[in-house]
Amino acid sequence: MQTKWRKSLLALSLTVAIAVTAAGCSSGNQNGQGTGTKEGTNDGTNDGQPKEVTLTIYGNGFGGSVTPGVQTDRVALEIKKKLNINISTEAKVNDDKLNTMMASGDLPDIIYAERRHMKQLIDGNLVIPLDGLIAEHGKNILEESPQRIEFSKKYLSNDTNDLFFIPLLAGDAPKEYTYASPGYMVRWDYYKELDYPQYNNWEDLLQILKQMQDKHPTNEKGEKVYAMAPLFEWGYSIQTEFYDRYRGKLLLDKFMDVDPETLEAKSAILEPDGSVWETARMYQKANALGLFDPDSFTMKYDNMLEKIKSNRLLFTWWNWAGVNEANDAFEKAGELKGWTPLPPAKGQTQYVGEYGSIGRLDSTFAISKNSKNPERAMELINYLVSHEGARLIMNGIEGVDWEVKDNVPMDTAERIEQSKADPDFGAKSGITKYYNWSGFSAGAIDPKFNVPTNYGNIISEQRLSKMNPIEQDYSKHYNVSYPGELIEKLVEQGEIKKNGTDYTQFAALPIVTPDNIKRIDGKIDEYIKRMVPKLILAKDDAEFNQIQTSMMKELASIDLQKSVDYWTGAYKKNKEIVTGN
Repeated sequence: MQTKWRKSLLALSLTVAIAVTAAGCSSGNQNGQGTGTKEGTNDGTNDGQPKEVTLTIYGNGFGGSVTPGVQTDRVALEIKKKLNINISTEAKVNDDKLNTMMASGDLPDIIYAERRHMKQLIDGNLVIPLDGLIAEHGKNILEESPQRIEFSKKYLSNDTNDLFFIPLLAGDAPKEYTYASPGYMVRWDYYKELDYPQYNNWEDLLQILKQMQDKHPTNEKGEKVYAMAPLFEWGYSIQTEFYDRYRGKLLLDKFMDVDPETLEAKSAILEPDGSVWETARMYQKANALGLFDPDSFTMKYDNMLEKIKSNRLLFTWWNWAGVNEANDAFEKAGELKGWTPLPPAKGQTQYVGEYGSIGRLDSTFAISKNSKNPERAMELINYLVSHEGARLIMNGIEGVDWEVKDNVPMDTAERIEQSKADPDFGAKSGITKYYNWSGFSAGAIDPKFNVPTNYGNIISEQRLSKMNPIEQDYSKHYNVSYPGELIEKLVEQGEIKKNGTDYTQFAALPIVTPDNIKRIDGKIDEYIKRMVPKLILAKDDAEFNQIQTSMMKELASIDLQKSVDYWTGAYKKNKEIVTGN
């Protein structure tokens, strides 16, 4: 979508590097800006190596839990080798921890910030302006993606026009080798056992899962098998967004269902078919069939991983949450068993991720006022946000994890064997572990090889020759060369569409929510979180409808309409700005 705003942004981006560089040359070291002390860049050793430092990064950079403290996987060690910087991070993060840090002023060196944090961070002088630092220590960002800087100063600065936040994960949506996150991930061997039954909607899929569960009620240890155990630890909105993604909508701010083509937004609560209710109905039907694991409401992420890896579940949305490890274990045992993503039913949409030339609105790096090494922190951000950094984050080390053959980067034989032999390969190697900290997304084009940055999405002869038995069986059944080609064919045939979040289309959404709306939204979030289990556990449609009616009355009493009016207006204004009309 070539809009006036985009054209303006691109024009401005051509001048920003010059302007920022000029500012940096004359700046001092006030408020963390400036040229930086040489302690931060060189310790005077003969080999010119900068002084070794340890920098802490706090924020939701990971899909799940990690070992806390200094990271020692080979990707982290390669970063240390290049920059002499150790990366330390928290094992698990949440808003309560960050709010406590912001209140006390006890902050890490680098903060992975989302929009809802930005006003408080800026108003409290908890993050420093980066204009001078980026001029001297951020040349990769200036050269490779200056549009991020202008975007951030315009939309992420709380109207100060200063640079506080560096957006991450810029790039286009890729054609994927396998569309499996999110995906209708099921046990392929069980699906095959049922002779590949067709399905047209969620109800059909539930019946298929019930047949699987009836045939396999327990695992090898005699433990109960459930069809699904959705993770509510991360909030109910995670579930509603998955529902939206398969019906051509997006769930972004505060339970609003958004059309990515028209940019119009409707309430996910007030609308009769809003995703808040339809998602709950989806799980209520699953529970009525005995498919829904009652642990879902209280289990943690690690519990879900264990359930998948111990063959106690039959359906999930994510291939990275235990599924890949389970598949590796099956392959290592020589069994034709494992998980694959079923294609969406006709008329549905396949989600392809988040993308955009300016990066994600809710994935940014900032340097805190407490950083004792702001120059080195900027150097680390500069590396992570570069094409070189993205190449390492997603693919590992050249010569160890990947190599170039016929001008195409591909996995080494050693990496392939290691990933098959070790179910913890990702955590130990660090490959894709830091994906959310990458400056470029998997679909961004790596200019060094003119291919997607995540080399796993390159459809090469080598990749096709290394398909595991389940992938081969899946591809043979659907008459395609590789699993992801099935989605491409269905899109070309007009049976399904692709759906994704182009953050460039939502650049003008507010980063600051008025206090009164924020209070209302908080009450709405807590109330829905408390009541959703009752909806899911309803014995029939009549009880579900009764609970829903009662909830709507309660939500009205806590000013739901004020929140809906605010967010509807915010999306309307966003559309006017980014489309120019």
